[in-house]
Amino acid sequence: MRIYLGLVICIFIVATIAKKLGFNTFIDLYSFILVFLGGIGFALLKGRADNYLIEFGNGTVYFGWIGAIMGVIAIMAYSSYKTLSDLESVAPAFAVALTTLFYGYIFKLFALTMSELE
Repeated sequence: MRIYLGLVICIFIVATIAKKLGFNTFIDLYSFILVFLGGIGFALLKGRADNYLIEFGNGTVYFGWIGAIMGVIAIMAYSSYKTLSDLESVAPAFAVALTTLFYGYIFKLFALTMSELE
């Protein structure tokens, strides 16, 4: 019961902040695909059926960081000094880059919760 309560509290906190900022801010299909499939691939790569959910959660965090680094590299590679000083043009790109981290940690939260139920 306490596991469900903890999960509900975490979801409530994240959903409240997401509602305040706008849910569309946190939606990016490519980030979702990168993190979700990366987590599945990592869990399969580890090959430990007894800890599949835990390894999936670890993989999502790793791929969240990989996506964030790839996003920052892309921003730096395709930006000039002029555009980097213009926050309005760079901020949305950084937001998408950091969305992969958000998805990675959210998936890890769910994976840890589900692994505790087994």
